[in-house]
Amino acid sequence: MSVLFHVKGAKSSERTRAHPQFSPAGKRSPFFFSSSCTPISQRGCKVPRRFRLLLNLTAYLTFLAAYLALDQPGLARQVVLVAGGRSDYVIVRNGQAPTPEQFAAQELQKYIRLISGVELRIVERPGGPKVIWVGQAAGSAEQLKDRGEDSYLIRVAGGNVYLTGATPRSTLYSVYHFLEKYLGCGWIVPGDEYIPRSVEIGLPDRVE
Repeated sequence: MSVLFHVKGAKSSERTRAHPQFSPAGKRSPFFFSSSCTPISQRGCKVPRRFRLLLNLTAYLTFLAAYLALDQPGLARQVVLVAGGRSDYVIVRNGQAPTPEQFAAQELQKYIRLISGVELRIVERPGGPKVIWVGQAAGSAEQLKDRGEDSYLIRVAGGNVYLTGATPRSTLYSVYHFLEKYLGCGWIVPGDEYIPRSVEIGLPDRVE
């Protein structure tokens, strides 16, 4: 199972920036409740104290249940690409890969380094079980047969990452989309990019 995309007539993926955070002045209490009516302070109406306490208690219990659920084994599993200033992963590409696939591997290496400070090696053969496969090295993708030349595939399974396309050019598309969707990078125009900074890079343990 995998994530499959088909891009018509595009030479690059859509570029987006991370959403700005709320300013401290705009933050509200986690127990703030709004409605369609004018704020109480402006209308002079009163909400029974018991009702307000019940709403706050309900919100607290809902938050607590969600927090405890995230702590259950198996519900928040991740594939950790980088942690603690190191990585066990390598980027594997075919030794005779076309130029666009070679560039795709280099771009992936570059942006992971800019995000985390850790540079993954680009190799032709994996030396261990943790691999990011790029292009032809990822093997033939049945899902891409009979699809457009700009179709590409992103897959995470078994602790490995697969980035490939119907053509060498679309393999580059898959790398850029992976960087945007899962690593948080963004581009508006050439030379204007957003690169998050993080000492850890994690992915869902399965992308289908």
